[in-house]
Amino acid sequence: MPERSIVNGPKVSSMPQEASAQPLTQLLSQLPSTDRLVSSPVGQALMQQHGATLVTQQARELLTATRQQLLGGGQHNVELSLEQQLAQGVAAKVAPRLKPMLNLTGTVIHTNMGRAVLGVVLRYQGQQALSGSWTPSVVRVCNTDASGASACY
Repeated sequence: MPERSIVNGPKVSSMPQEASAQPLTQLLSQLPSTDRLVSSPVGQALMQQHGATLVTQQARELLTATRQQLLGGGQHNVELSLEQQLAQGVAAKVAPRLKPMLNLTGTVIHTNMGRAVLGVVLRYQGQQALSGSWTPSVVRVCNTDASGASACY
């Protein structure tokens, strides 16, 4: 059964599974330096695409997290090599975080929808609902303009 290398993913081992259990210091010594990880083919491709600063920062964070995980007694994620984890970390960092939305501020302001009678009805029903005394019913609202004409809704 192929083993997993911390750096490059799967590798074939001639040792039996029990004999391949390595002490913690040996596992830590197998972790590559930041420079070696960034200099790998995957690291170079990421640097070409996203820049050296971001990739180096992600490599440092990945190696620090891996060391802390090993020192804490946890198991390193052997399903993914460090190069794959670096690529995933960079992809997550540059992924867009903005979500699509509709900005209707201009519509409300320029059409006076905020001052519509419907707003008064909704405000009244909202206040009643919050106070706990609202029962579903028809609400009539009447407005009287400057000329004395009334309009009921």
